[in-house]
Amino acid sequence: MIACVLKNISPTMLASQAQFGNGVAHPPHHGLDTLQRLHELCKLIDPWKVRELQELAKQYFLSGIHQPYWRNWGHADPSNFLVPEILRMCHKFFSDHLLKWCKEVIGPSKLNARFCSQHQCVGTCHFGDSVSHVNQMTGCEHHDIQ
Repeated sequence: MIACVLKNISPTMLASQAQFGNGVAHPPHHGLDTLQRLHELCKLIDPWKVRELQELAKQYFLSGIHQPYWRNWGHADPSNFLVPEILRMCHKFFSDHLLKWCKEVIGPSKLNARFCSQHQCVGTCHFGDSVSHVNQMTGCEHHDIQ
């Protein structure tokens, strides 16, 4: 959303979801390119006609936000300030440090008991057996533990 592109388009490189992980080094997705496409789009349709703009924006692989907040920030470029690794690093920090610290402070059995006592909710992972013995987790499981 910050880079003003569709969710299946990389905000940091010129690649679509079908090209993610194909081993090709794609060029960076520069903010100036996005602003230029937005300018072309706004020539075709009134940007304040939101529904029409969003439908046409999809053809340009844009989200339909016609005035990104970073547009007047000089050298601001989403390909520079959006770092995809930060989310993974935060989850890794949590599991490598904070979760281990919690296990040390209250002990694995009490930690497991607290997670097991939580009610099951649709859309979240329920750790009915144990949370202290999980070696590999998906991003969703990291999120649910946090």
